[in-house]
Amino acid sequence: MTSVRRSLVGICLVFLLLTPRVLADTTITVIDVGQGDAIWVHDDTGYDALIDAGPTSAGAAVLATLGEIENLDTVVWTHAHADHIGGMGDVLASYPVEEILWNGLDYDSATFNDLIDLVGGYHIPLTAVRTGDSFAWGDCTAHVVHPDRAYANTNNSSVVIRLTCHGTSMMLTGDAEWDAETAMIDSGYNLSADILKVSHHGSASSSSSLFLRAVQPDVALVSVGHNDYGHPSSVILERAADDGIATFRTDEDGDITIYINDSGYTISTGAVPLPLSDPARIALPIIISGDLSTLRIPTATPMAAATMTSTPTPTRTATTRPTRTPTPTATYVALAPCSCSSNSLNCGDFSSHWAAQRCFDYCWQQRGYDVHRLDSDGDGDACESLP
Repeated sequence: MTSVRRSLVGICLVFLLLTPRVLADTTITVIDVGQGDAIWVHDDTGYDALIDAGPTSAGAAVLATLGEIENLDTVVWTHAHADHIGGMGDVLASYPVEEILWNGLDYDSATFNDLIDLVGGYHIPLTAVRTGDSFAWGDCTAHVVHPDRAYANTNNSSVVIRLTCHGTSMMLTGDAEWDAETAMIDSGYNLSADILKVSHHGSASSSSSLFLRAVQPDVALVSVGHNDYGHPSSVILERAADDGIATFRTDEDGDITIYINDSGYTISTGAVPLPLSDPARIALPIIISGDLSTLRIPTATPMAAATMTSTPTPTRTATTRPTRTPTPTATYVALAPCSCSSNSLNCGDFSSHWAAQRCFDYCWQQRGYDVHRLDSDGDGDACESLP
């Protein structure tokens, strides 16, 4: 957090204006994938990272946004739920991937098992990360601030990254809930960020007052689509408004793109796309951080359109690039089966709280409710009496 930004009492200024040429050194796009997460980070050094890929139905939308990049230097799976990794198969089949960062935790679902097989077939290195790890993404630095360990609730094992680019910071939270937020606060790591990707699509089980106080964002971005879970929660939206946080949401604003340089950042949305005739020229409602009186507008020739992304071609599909065929790999051994078709299991069918929780999480993701009634008190933890 800069002292200049704090001197503005943490309030973002919203203007309708036409700026001169604004050169972005880094762009971060929260892709509209419906009910899910997919975030693309592009640095003008040529570095590209993708954090999650939305549900299976969003694969084509993710590819359309990534466009003609040569490869992905880093892919992050925040956790194994299908609304975050479902579209990853299309991504891996379309672009060479140098490395994958994940929480290192097994998960029992067909989506996850198929993805593990695909990664093995493409021989992509998998690196399990923990709190305190740090990675250079071009001119950006990705600090891992969670997970510190495995959690029974898969959401709480989400990989959380504080990304800093040219003095602007963004907190990428996956689906982390209260337990994870508490662990991050207790860790003592710097959680402050200019921009917060709101966790778990704006669920009331995330974005606690304490966590918002620790992050102190000026802007909150909610990746959400049509759903039956009440996302985003009115409680979270009101909490952000009360704290003076400007909020954008993909279900209303479409793709949300942050353009960053040493002077600060601007935000544009798919609801008001950039003019195609000059992708470096922005004519739309934008948010500017920093002291406007000293804002330095770079005059260098803008990078290619990959830096300042214009409206993507809607007809792009996963098969438009040359087919990448994985080599055979050993069949991934799934854990104990968990059918969600009927109320056929109870806590006595599981050997541990961890195994029951994975079944609970999986069926909740697939069906939207506690199929087997494993969570008797409705707090999100299944079969708490088990070891």
